Amino acid sequence: MANVKIEGIVLSVREYSDNDAIVNLLVKNSGIESFMIRGYKKSKKQLNANIFVMTNGVFIGTHPKNNTLGYITDIDTVSQVQNISIDIYLSAYLSHIGELFIDAFEKNSVSNFWYLNFLAGINLIEKGAEVKNIVNFFEVRLLEPLGVKPNLYSDSIDGTTTGIFDYSEKYNGIIEKKHFALDEYRLHVSNKVINVLRWYSMADLTKVNNFDISSDTQRAVQRVINLIYDRQIGLKTRSKKVIEQMNAMERLSLNEQG
Repeated sequence: MANVKIEGIVLSVREYSDNDAIVNLLVKNSGIESFMIRGYKKSKKQLNANIFVMTNGVFIGTHPKNNTLGYITDIDTVSQVQNISIDIYLSAYLSHIGELFIDAFEKNSVSNFWYLNFLAGINLIEKGAEVKNIVNFFEVRLLEPLGVKPNLYSDSIDGTTTGIFDYSEKYNGIIEKKHFALDEYRLHVSNKVINVLRWYSMADLTKVNNFDISSDTQRAVQRVINLIYDRQIGLKTRSKKVIEQMNAMERLSLNEQG
């Protein structure tokens, strides 16, 4: 097969042998495809120095065919999230998104909405957006392709879209204040948190210039998202475990200093 140009975003890089690697790309107008890079560690073209998670670029190679791997032999152009190769926190968060995409879409078709929003998320991070907010956006939007669709837009009982809301596991979504008594185990999160979750469920990152979300609100949003993933999906990526370990070590260090 003749080599072609393949435009995509790197979701994961896994060493396959002493010299080779397998790369999962979110390919524009196609979906998730897997490629072998022969001689990845010894490449004179320095593929290993230019391909990281969230690298967006045009690669030279062949597409997978008949359930076999494609091949990447060279790079045409690449654009990376700045300092990703030396920022272990950023690398872990971005790897987490990549793993979620693979879990959600590896065996399913992927609309170009996801490619364009992925690219927009990378650009926002490069402009200084907090990576945790980008991660939360994708965690919320990927709930449906992962098999769970909580109602984060309207009251899960009567469809009300205005008022004061809380999240209810019992009703798989948000409920308005008039229904709070129906679920004594609702999460008791603030309306500000609910508004962020509602916005994530509808937002398009290609139309977003920045985020105005405080760190306290982000942490509260993350707690709701973690609960949904833990109890309704049962999914925790390898990178998510690394993130939690790093956060625990950071908290321990701060406590020791205090």
